[in-house]
Amino acid sequence: MSKSKSSANMAANDLVFALDIGTRSVIGIVGALEDRLLRVLDVEVIEHDERSVIDGQIEDIPRVGKVAAAVRERLEKRLGIELRNVCVAAAGRALKTQKSSLEFSIDPKTPIDRQTVLSLEAGAVDEAKRLLAEAFGNADEHGAYSCVGYSVMRYYLDDYPMKTLINHRGKSIKVELIATFLPVEVVESLNEAMQIAGLRIASLTLEPIAAMNVVIPQELRLLNLALVYVGAGTSDIAISDEGTVAAYAMATIAGDEITEAIAKEYLADFHTAESIKFALSENCPEITFQNILGFEYTVKSSEVLAAIRPAVENLGSVIAEKILEINGKPPAAVFLVGGGSRTPGLADYVAERIGIDRSKVAVGGGNHIKRNVVSNTPVDGPEYATPLGIAVTAALGLGDDGFYVFINGKKIRLFKRELATVMDALLAGGFRQDQIIGRSGSSLTFTLNRQKKTIRGEMAEPARILLNDKPAAVSTLINSGDRITFIPAKSGKDAVCTVRDAIRAMGESYVLFGDEKIPIRLSALLNGKPARRKDLISENDELLIFADSSVSEICSSLGMDPSVHRFIINGEEKDGKAKVRNGDIVDFLPIAPEPARQGKSHAADDFPKEADYENITLLPTSQPSEEQGPSMAINDSLQQASPEDDSPREVNRIILNGKPFELPRRKDGAPSLFIDLFNYLDIDTSNPQGSRIVLRINGHDASYLEELSEGDEVQIYWEKATAE
Repeated sequence: MSKSKSSANMAANDLVFALDIGTRSVIGIVGALEDRLLRVLDVEVIEHDERSVIDGQIEDIPRVGKVAAAVRERLEKRLGIELRNVCVAAAGRALKTQKSSLEFSIDPKTPIDRQTVLSLEAGAVDEAKRLLAEAFGNADEHGAYSCVGYSVMRYYLDDYPMKTLINHRGKSIKVELIATFLPVEVVESLNEAMQIAGLRIASLTLEPIAAMNVVIPQELRLLNLALVYVGAGTSDIAISDEGTVAAYAMATIAGDEITEAIAKEYLADFHTAESIKFALSENCPEITFQNILGFEYTVKSSEVLAAIRPAVENLGSVIAEKILEINGKPPAAVFLVGGGSRTPGLADYVAERIGIDRSKVAVGGGNHIKRNVVSNTPVDGPEYATPLGIAVTAALGLGDDGFYVFINGKKIRLFKRELATVMDALLAGGFRQDQIIGRSGSSLTFTLNRQKKTIRGEMAEPARILLNDKPAAVSTLINSGDRITFIPAKSGKDAVCTVRDAIRAMGESYVLFGDEKIPIRLSALLNGKPARRKDLISENDELLIFADSSVSEICSSLGMDPSVHRFIINGEEKDGKAKVRNGDIVDFLPIAPEPARQGKSHAADDFPKEADYENITLLPTSQPSEEQGPSMAINDSLQQASPEDDSPREVNRIILNGKPFELPRRKDGAPSLFIDLFNYLDIDTSNPQGSRIVLRINGHDASYLEELSEGDEVQIYWEKATAE
């Protein structure tokens, strides 16, 4: 192209220099922004002399740098200017996409807000990173990737598909998305190649975005559209929806697949096969060429098309599957651009595999290119979509040195310019979901005594975000050059519960032993097996906690001899082996001992008779009132008995039913309890003399476990039954 007249009065700083580094060639475009249109001043195309770019990724950096330098020099010579800044794009195998999903449990009483949805999405992006690392089998390689965008395929509320979750209520939410990542080494290889070419990268974007910026204008992006740049080595895909670029993807199959099929069919070298493919795109009826053996052939285009049909069909199928994968459904329309898009029949197969009408698959996008670009040279062909897009993208952002923000002073490049949020910047900066939003500790749900119990995890401490020194949220929109101060969130601890914690949560467990509350021992079964107090309870465990104390064990803990008592539990007589439950009422009565017999020398008359007990006057100053029944007789034989070990024991001197009584203290020296008196009373429970036994100390009602002091006046008698 000859030197443009309009460039004479333009400084190099006012121009945009874009390079499209493709698998087959490097295309350079110099232009200037005029009234929101890119005026193309010059174009240069140089093919690689050797395969230096494979699947869109620079393999031979010096060779690519050399070709880029040659493009620059030719443009400089014709335009009479010096080019030092360049705009480029990353694509090909550099882009990695990964599907993922994540589900949260939520409070059904609280409406879902934007913050919750963003937390869900950020968590799913984290999961995509993990899956990407797993696919590579290398965590270090995973760490070198940053998220350049993601697209939500669908939401779920309580397992029902939803278009949006905002303001809804439910028990669980779920998101399925596809995330796109770019490795650090891609940017580094581009930098190295451009340095060799004597250039500095002023703007870096993604090839799918670049092509979309020139083919699909902003006003059309409310529609769900797919743009596919079919290059030589890769097919790069971008999806628009609801006003933004929603997703990106790449397929490692493109125009070279068709070229190779031609080469194999007709024994042609690669360049000859390329020329045959070009002739097909120009609708030539016959094609003449020379094969590698030196023989000249003339074949009909229809024969070549038939030969390459399987390869074309396969290319169309792969492209269609990739579109459906990242979009989750057929788009409203598809734009095919790039040199490979000219392949005859490709648009037909793409439409067929996606399941849309052929009229909704366009090749070229030239009409929209003309709306964004002014040029004296024809550049509306599909092969120019990406280099023009790189130039337009850079021109629209001329002077901002690309789309950068700063997080805690670190420069972060973003690729998603439209409606970019603080969340996008943080993800691009490598921050995890738990750092951005914070994760509340997981709840713990288990069954306790056949009732469902849930323990909530600890709430997260939210992150602190300042955007240009003002408070902001993760949903706040950002612009190039914004400064973000970010203090990561602190996740809450997961709910933890031991068997001991569950027992304590049940509250006090006791029985009423007489009038006293006596704590009882509890045992636990965890999933049907005996559990220790320190055992941890896991999700969906079944815990059974039950009283495991017998009446005899309670008596022993109180220093009582269970063998000389009868027990009434909740009104029913039980033996000492009976287990008690929380809240049981336990009454006890002494068993009347048989008189001691020492051979035949002792006659029955040597021992007091029951009738004699009844005749004992218990109250010296007054007889029992009308409400009182017969007083309890003191078992004199027990009163006079010595301790079993014959060792001297201290006594408590009390007044029992009006008579002086010496009550031996306990062997361990502990104070005597009211209950100890029953070892020295003869009570015939088979022949009750009243409605209940009354216990009194110094004129007040006494409990079984009340301590006795020297000189206490004690009364034990049957309360007379009330006449009906």
